[in-house]
Amino acid sequence: MKDIAILVRKNSEGQRIVAHILAYRNSERAKPGINYDVISNESLRIDSAASVNLLLAALRYLHNPADAIARAQLAFEANRIHKSGRPLAEALEVSNQALFESYLPDDFTRQKTTLRKLPLLELTETLIQVFGLHKIEGELVFLQAFQDIVLSFSSRERNDILEFLTWWDENRHTEKASLKSPGDVDAAQILTIHKAKGLQFKVVLIPFCSWELDHANNMPALWVKSDEDVYKDAGYVPVRYSSKLADTCFSEYYKEEFARCYLDNLNLLYVAFTRAENGLLVTAPAPKKANSQAKSVSRLLHKAIQANPELMKSWDKVNQVWMNGELHTPEPDQVSNSLATVVLRAYPVSNWRDKLVVRHAGTFFFEKEKESPFQKIEYGIYLHAVLSVLRYHDEVDSGLESLVNSGLIIQRELDQVKTELSKLFENPIVSSWFDRSWTVQTEVSLLVPGEGESRVDRLMMQGKKAVVVDFKTGVPAKEDQRQVLNYMDILRKMNFTDVEGYLLYTRKGEVMEVKSGKTKSKRKTDDSQLDLGLS
Repeated sequence: MKDIAILVRKNSEGQRIVAHILAYRNSERAKPGINYDVISNESLRIDSAASVNLLLAALRYLHNPADAIARAQLAFEANRIHKSGRPLAEALEVSNQALFESYLPDDFTRQKTTLRKLPLLELTETLIQVFGLHKIEGELVFLQAFQDIVLSFSSRERNDILEFLTWWDENRHTEKASLKSPGDVDAAQILTIHKAKGLQFKVVLIPFCSWELDHANNMPALWVKSDEDVYKDAGYVPVRYSSKLADTCFSEYYKEEFARCYLDNLNLLYVAFTRAENGLLVTAPAPKKANSQAKSVSRLLHKAIQANPELMKSWDKVNQVWMNGELHTPEPDQVSNSLATVVLRAYPVSNWRDKLVVRHAGTFFFEKEKESPFQKIEYGIYLHAVLSVLRYHDEVDSGLESLVNSGLIIQRELDQVKTELSKLFENPIVSSWFDRSWTVQTEVSLLVPGEGESRVDRLMMQGKKAVVVDFKTGVPAKEDQRQVLNYMDILRKMNFTDVEGYLLYTRKGEVMEVKSGKTKSKRKTDDSQLDLGLS
């Protein structure tokens, strides 16, 4: 079937062919074992899928629950896709809120307010789950394509329901909202002659070879002018194209437009007739009068055959058929396609908030840790984040809550972080840093003329005394000590007479006092306890 192309002049003709073939395939006349599958631009449009129309109706309703049309469309689509069997007239009678909501899943009616607040992609994913669309096998490929469109839109535009619906209404008929046809599907293609330019097929069928050579229905407006007294001062004026113009002062404009249109349709016929490799089958209505004027391509073909003695040798006058050559079944392509088509049997959906937390930084994931497990690394980073915002003991709860809200810590890790923080505060030196007797600044910048900016994790001040603390998540390094010494030197230049410096390694629970000349430390001896020492 994929060797066959059915060429049409208009999309509406393609729709008629699809409907006819599908009806024939489902009738008693269909032959067993015969493939009747077809692919057309219309069948590949995403907005032809019932599941997509249901999602769009739900989005319109969530955007404006008072919109009566959106309510009716949502009830109708939900009733249609799930085949509830309820009368369609009842589905459209949705002025009663209880009746309207009886067509919708309970999860949807309960979560209307929450759903409106979700990001666009998460919203559509949730709607797929709520309405059970992921279980309808024939709709899965359309759902996947629709979600790809939503993802692409939300990544470059405002993450807003109204913005997306506006964009969809403008682009629903374009290729952006169509499925891409895989090349290895064994189905006949139905496409317009315009889109067949540059393509070739083993067998081509042209079932409606009867289009007009002149403009048929949509007569264009011609911009014309004339030197006659009536029009000479009017300049260019629009005139509706018609054969009646041939007898007016605008006859030259009419003849030029007629010749262009005639030539365009001849070129179209040429394109259609030159797409086939092995066989070309054309059907066209026979003219009622043998000598009638060639106003359509079907009459032109008939007239050309009748006027040529050589062509008339292959003309069957009784059956009104012209045939030349022999139709052979084309040999299958020898090149095998190693890419097998994968058919979706399910569309997995889940609640992202139960399974995924996006962190603002993740470089620590690639750090190698030989002395302690990965979980220890995580909590070391959590403690660093907490200590960087915490000023005093009584701010622990509010500081942890802000980190949960920012997504750095998830709720189930909160108790463990509190436990680790409490172990840190068991050390009297660490605990003293968070006393309200200090004036505390966190993440403070120190500006030195000619030397740039230095950022200190924690600075505590009491009169002329200053204590600087730098929190580290890695392993101890000499560079860390030099950094704190530099902070201390800057503070002395700022007229602080008593300056102390410390390093706190949150991963291993190690505290170091930094002094000029040497730095001593005392590490934990038992990983199960945060027994921090100070030298």
